[in-house]
Amino acid sequence: MRLIAAAALVAALPMAACESSSPAPSASMITRPAVATTPHTPIPGPSVPAASVPGATTPATTGPPAETPPPGAPYCAATDLALSMESAGGAAGSIYAPVDFTNISARTCTLFGYPGVSLAAGDPPLSIGPGGEQITGGEPLPVILGPGAVAHATVRYTQAGKYDCERAPAEYLLVYPPNQTVPVTLPFDVDACVQPPIALLHAEYVKPGTVN
Repeated sequence: MRLIAAAALVAALPMAACESSSPAPSASMITRPAVATTPHTPIPGPSVPAASVPGATTPATTGPPAETPPPGAPYCAATDLALSMESAGGAAGSIYAPVDFTNISARTCTLFGYPGVSLAAGDPPLSIGPGGEQITGGEPLPVILGPGAVAHATVRYTQAGKYDCERAPAEYLLVYPPNQTVPVTLPFDVDACVQPPIALLHAEYVKPGTVN
């Protein structure tokens, strides 16, 4: 019996040695249960305009508040009109620029009230500084424009050099026909006051015919 027990003990020793020589599992060999994750969607940043303009804001999309429509012909839409600027004149640190509105449509339409105006720069044009203000005095009257007829509104620009402000170069004048929300872009190389923001533009109400 002692011989049988000794033989069994000798036979067990190689197996124990084999088990004790096996390496311990490394961290890379351990399988962990999978953890569910939520896909990450990057938050898009703000779009950058093609041309960076100091002091620029988002493109202007609205003009002055709509007036009560007068009786008669409907309002002239922006697509009914061709806008142009007459020769500008200066006096006492200001530039006076009459803007003409020509009815290029085949229908009769009405202009009534004040145009909206703003300085702009860049591509697409971005508004610079505050929008223009109204030159009050007198009573606006409806201007009936038949096909090919012209009306005008004078825009006054006060030179930025008269003010202690940070300036930015403007390239355009954005003009909103009265009671319209789509602007027309006209070349206008001046400076805007962006800090502090100072309104340098003032517009008269629309009148029949041209100035010059």
